[in-house]
Amino acid sequence: MTAQPASAGAAATCKIFPGKPYKTSSKVIEGVGSATDNCGRVTVKLQRKRWYGWQTMAEDTWRATYHNSSTTIDSSCDGTHDWRVWIDAKKVSSVHGGAIRLTCK
Repeated sequence: MTAQPASAGAAATCKIFPGKPYKTSSKVIEGVGSATDNCGRVTVKLQRKRWYGWQTMAEDTWRATYHNSSTTIDSSCDGTHDWRVWIDAKKVSSVHGGAIRLTCK
């Protein structure tokens, strides 16, 4: 899923991409968020679904100013949950990737 610029002009080159969460071990989930240049401040969150909504388990913020960039965040996990990566940038609307169900032991 790709974000569309909020307005034409300077924001036209900013695109953000949420990755799909994946397990790196029996107790760790990782997710990746990427941004093209000219996005400014970018925030990526690794979230799991709870009965009350999406719970942020890990978060990172960086500046994507002069080149394409990405970050990987991780969280400990237990049980079975739906996970997703949510990403937002100053110059575009936030987006999230599709949820994936993962089980940790």
